[in-house]
Amino acid sequence: MPINYHLFQVELEQLIQYCHKHSIRLVVITTPIDYSSAPKKVCDDVRNSEYTQLETRVKRKIKEGDFKRAYTLLKQSAHLSIGNAGYHYLMARVAYALNNIEKAWEHAQLSVSLDCLKWRSDDTFNNILIDKAKENDLILFDFNLLVSQNFMEKETFLDQIFPQDLYYQKAVKALGVVLRKVLKI
Repeated sequence: MPINYHLFQVELEQLIQYCHKHSIRLVVITTPIDYSSAPKKVCDDVRNSEYTQLETRVKRKIKEGDFKRAYTLLKQSAHLSIGNAGYHYLMARVAYALNNIEKAWEHAQLSVSLDCLKWRSDDTFNNILIDKAKENDLILFDFNLLVSQNFMEKETFLDQIFPQDLYYQKAVKALGVVLRKVLKI
């Protein structure tokens, strides 16, 4: 486990222990992730001239609306996908345009996780939250699940970090129901 994930897990465990010790009910909320945003940085060890040429050709095909040809180009160059956030981002966009939602989701998640610049949360952080909430019988609200139902729609997020207000409104309603039950109101 990379150090940033390990540190997050240790800090979360300390927070949970503190809350238990002081009889504080902790509500764990996952972070919404914008899967439609391109990675900020493709790692240097997977970026080469072959990938750069492929990226140029695929982007041109996407711009032309020729998603089938873009998909074929990407599939033929699958050997370039290993550890390559940019490849997976392009594959997610193309698969989504071809209505292959399952494949788009798979590649969108990989694109976020493989982004070499950690500027947003990712599924590993959220999975740590979910696992610790379950292990410690904490209240869990999977905000990312709520938002990611429209994962490739540009309108889902105000920017690359914050979802549209309607998702916060839905979250407040859902959390209100949970908190009323917990507080027995």
